[in-house]
Amino acid sequence: MAIITISRFEGCKGSEIARDIADELGYALIDRAWIHGKARSFKGDFTKEIEVLENESKPGFFDSLFRQRSVYGHMISSMIYDAVSEDKAVILGRGGQFLLQGRPHAVNVCLTAPFETRLARIMEAMNIERVIAEDYLESSDRKRRDFIRYLYHEDVTDSCWYDITVDTKRFDSRAIENFLVRELTRIDRENPMSASDKMAYRSLALEKRVEIVLLKALSESNYIRVTVPDEGTVVLSGFLGSAAERAAAADLASAVDGVKTVDNKIVVSDYPVRPWY
Repeated sequence: MAIITISRFEGCKGSEIARDIADELGYALIDRAWIHGKARSFKGDFTKEIEVLENESKPGFFDSLFRQRSVYGHMISSMIYDAVSEDKAVILGRGGQFLLQGRPHAVNVCLTAPFETRLARIMEAMNIERVIAEDYLESSDRKRRDFIRYLYHEDVTDSCWYDITVDTKRFDSRAIENFLVRELTRIDRENPMSASDKMAYRSLALEKRVEIVLLKALSESNYIRVTVPDEGTVVLSGFLGSAAERAAAADLASAVDGVKTVDNKIVVSDYPVRPWY
């Protein structure tokens, strides 16, 4: 089946439309609740990372260094690739459009609405005064823009990332849902996801899961490359400063769910010593 990513800001009815499409087609809805559940499959303490990914907000200063940004990026990539490999997914936010750009079996959608329309919806939904709603909406917009810029170095409002952009003021939710369901049905008929596509997504997800564990556990002065040439096989290459770290890297990779074998090609050397993230 086809995959759909939906980007939105508060007040654009994104959650409502995503949920209805998922219900109608029997798709999995990849949203905050799904992210929280998926986090249980990651071994180790990822409490801070999961909070950031659930809320789509940029982490604090001390969590925003380059190494930690790689952890965040690999986590969300792994989760989305896992979801896509299962097929039939509606991905709500989290930058899914950047990971699935140009894929023939995916459609990237942006839902928009004028600020005043969004403001009125927020005031009604939350039963709050205009000044409070304005502060809330501006803060929410800023957090989501920062979240995307932090993880992907891109502007979430840039139209080049979307196949379809729809104004939810001009068109009602049901009309938008019917149109998107028709497009998903057409895409699935013309460009269905193949078994090899699914395997490739599973391999990408596994690669990211292994990288997360190594990033969290190993020293910063190293260079490691993780590849998954076929399902369940992980190849580690690069440089580490000691035999103990080399052995630890293999042990850490072996413990990741989905890893069947580890081919450890890491070389023990002081050079080149540089961050690998």
